[in-house]
Amino acid sequence: MSDFVTSLIRTWVPTAVAAAVAYIITLGVDFDAAAEAQVSAAAVLVVTAVYYGVVRALENQWPWFGYLLGVAKAPTYNAGE
Repeated sequence: MSDFVTSLIRTWVPTAVAAAVAYIITLGVDFDAAAEAQVSAAAVLVVTAVYYGVVRALENQWPWFGYLLGVAKAPTYNAGE
């Protein structure tokens, strides 16, 4: 798998997890449409940042935690390419 595809997977998996959590947060709570959109957007932002940060920190200690980002291998980036 190319580093480009790996980077996309490791970006979209935490976003999908956050979207699912945001959906669960808004279940059973009555918001008007504008408030629901704002709460959902804020929840996705916060959960994505926290999820990715925690998993990356755990991955440094235990590499198998990388599977929680979709792929256990981090992409490599070469300077100047």
